[in-house]
Amino acid sequence: MVITQLKLNLMEKKTKKDTIDFIGIGGARCGSTWVSECLKEHPQILFSSQKSRKELYFFNGTGKNVFQKKGVSFYDKGIDWYLNMFPKYQKGKIRGEFGITYLTDPLAPKRIKKHFPDVKIIAILRNPVDMVYSLHWYCVNAVEPLVPVDFNESIKKGFYLKEGEYYRHLNNYYSLFKKENIHIILLDDVKNNPKKVVENLYSFLGVDETFEPSVLYKKINESLVVKNTFIKKLGQFFLNSLNSFKYTSSLRDWILKNSLIHTIYLKVNVTQGSYNKLDDESLKKYLKSYFKPDLLKLEKLINRDLSAWYE
Repeated sequence: MVITQLKLNLMEKKTKKDTIDFIGIGGARCGSTWVSECLKEHPQILFSSQKSRKELYFFNGTGKNVFQKKGVSFYDKGIDWYLNMFPKYQKGKIRGEFGITYLTDPLAPKRIKKHFPDVKIIAILRNPVDMVYSLHWYCVNAVEPLVPVDFNESIKKGFYLKEGEYYRHLNNYYSLFKKENIHIILLDDVKNNPKKVVENLYSFLGVDETFEPSVLYKKINESLVVKNTFIKKLGQFFLNSLNSFKYTSSLRDWILKNSLIHTIYLKVNVTQGSYNKLDDESLKKYLKSYFKPDLLKLEKLINRDLSAWYE
């Protein structure tokens, strides 16, 4: 009897060591950095960035991303590599990550389900009109993506819109995971009552919901602008050159996802700034009309009134 119990204890310990408890799936420019900081600060949470980085790009595929270019995935490195990206298991603590590419990637839901069928899923959503506009300016100031500076032109060329079809993407997760294991946050709620949002998030994860993170009332990941466009264009030329050759594309991927290089570039050539509000009323009307059918279905899926986003 004692030997059997010991075996069960060892099996349970091993299972917990090989398990990730939660995965944030996005979306882009929706407040995921703020949520990630709230998770990272909690004393009962072991977050990926505490050892490696916030976004691991593991479960997503290598199909075309929002920039209509090949995405980056480390799935071929195997599940052991993935688990090694987290702090070691500690009794009484949970582990997780947040990757904004997982929401829209067609392969991510099934891959996550395959390895962690009972994992808890977290998503944060924003008015899709505001999201695509914010995403546009993020892309304009990024080194690698080549997008038209004019927002209207970018929309006409098909950029960003698929990113805002939340129902289409989320339904892939609801069809695979238990509804009670999926937690949806709206950026509107973060702005109106961040304390309640954090309490609900911690409660969902089963950790101390009375803990108050230092970033609770702070705005994280504000708009950025480029200091020197020549440096940006030089980086674009270099990365695109690497992408043109078969044996250098992996080097390009490594550079794009290297957190140290990213940090250095941000310090050298990026600063906080702002962009003008979207004041093209006809374009806003078009975007609301485009997203409305998806949002009507999303309302039913997550049981929230989203009429302010499409009316």
